[in-house]
Amino acid sequence: MGTINFIRQYMPANCDDFTLNPAYAGQTWAAGGETWFKNYLEQIFRYGADQKMAFVGSGALLGIDALAMAGGQINLVPGAKTYGMQIHEWVTPFGSIYMKTHPLFSFDATTRNMMVLLEPKELGYRYIDDTAFYGETSSKKHSEGYGQRRVDGTNEEYLTECGLEFGLPQKCAVLNGFGQNNTLTP
Repeated sequence: MGTINFIRQYMPANCDDFTLNPAYAGQTWAAGGETWFKNYLEQIFRYGADQKMAFVGSGALLGIDALAMAGGQINLVPGAKTYGMQIHEWVTPFGSIYMKTHPLFSFDATTRNMMVLLEPKELGYRYIDDTAFYGETSSKKHSEGYGQRRVDGTNEEYLTECGLEFGLPQKCAVLNGFGQNNTLTP
């Protein structure tokens, strides 16, 4: 199903787009964005831990930066490298958000101004098959086999079939429209 579709289907109250929200009709991002975002943060941090992971597009970071410049209240600081990633920590009144720019979000114009909030403690591996080793002489269900292709080198592999699982969508959110003005007429 995918993370975004899962959250949208099972927790639609935590999904919104500032540009299409009728409560902020006709407002600019500078005028209504901070209030919109803080209202959703309060709602999302009601459940779970006081730390969330946010995957964001470059437009979302620009929108948050614009709020910081307009209000002078937001402070993003580079965090420690976790799992080999440089992340930014944002301490809000409700808890900490660790933001990581997602390259696919930044690349695609439809997700550039999006933020997906998750709770890292809820992520877990689910294994389909246990780790298996396939050596030079293993056929691994291929008719040609790995050791019979005249490769100049060692051709071996470890194979694990698994995926990430998470639940409790009330701890997550999909927010869009950061840095953009509301397009609805009042």
